[in-house]
Amino acid sequence: MKYKYNIIFSVLASVVLSISCTPESRTPEESIEEKILYYPSERAINAVGHSKREVDLDSLKNYNELIAVLDTNACADRSNVISFNNQEQQMKISVLKSCSKDAGVGCYFNAIIYDFQNDSLALLNNMRVDRTRFEQQLIADLDHYLRQNSSYIKPPAILIGINYTKPHRSTSTEHVKNTLLYITRVLSNLSEDYPFDLRYYLNLDTTFLPAPPPPPFKMSKA
Repeated sequence: MKYKYNIIFSVLASVVLSISCTPESRTPEESIEEKILYYPSERAINAVGHSKREVDLDSLKNYNELIAVLDTNACADRSNVISFNNQEQQMKISVLKSCSKDAGVGCYFNAIIYDFQNDSLALLNNMRVDRTRFEQQLIADLDHYLRQNSSYIKPPAILIGINYTKPHRSTSTEHVKNTLLYITRVLSNLSEDYPFDLRYYLNLDTTFLPAPPPPPFKMSKA
C-alpha cells in the first residue's frame, strides 16, 4: 500500500513540476506586436493610411537600390516606411524622399538641420566628423533653443538629411541600418529630457547644407 502511495505521489509531483515550469504561452499576434518598434511613432506611421509603402531594407543590397525603390514610391505620391530586423526586433522607420522628377528649393523655418553624409556628420564649414558628435550637437542646439525661447510656442523641427555621395552609392544597406539605428536611438533617449516632443524628419538622398564655395580664381601671370 505504501508503495502504491509513493507511485501516486511521484505522478502528482511530476504533474505539478511540469505545470509550474512551463513558460506562459502567448499568441503569435502578441509576440509580434511586442517586437515592433516604430519611429517616430506607431500613430504617426499609421496616420499616413494606405498611401504608405513599406520598403524591406533586408531585401536590398546597397544604398543605390534603396534610393531607387524610395524614388519610385515618392514619384507615385506614396510615403515611405523602411522596415528591417535588428536583434529580434522589427524596426519601422518613416522616411522622406523627394521625387527625382521634381525640382524645387525648400524653405525651412524654426528648424534645426543636420546632415549625415557617407556615415559621417557634416558641419557648416564642410568638415566631416564622427557621427557620434550628433548627440552632443543636438543637445547643445536644443538647450540653446530653450534659453532663447523660455516661453516657446512651438518647438523646432529637427530635419536630418542622410545621403551617400556618388562614389559611395554602392554602400551596403548594413551601413544605412546602423546610421538609422543610431539616429533613432539618440532621439528616443533624448525625448524624455525636454518639455516638448521632438519633431524629427529623416530625409534620405538629401543634403541640407549648402555646397562649399568654389576655390578662388587665380589670375595667370602674363
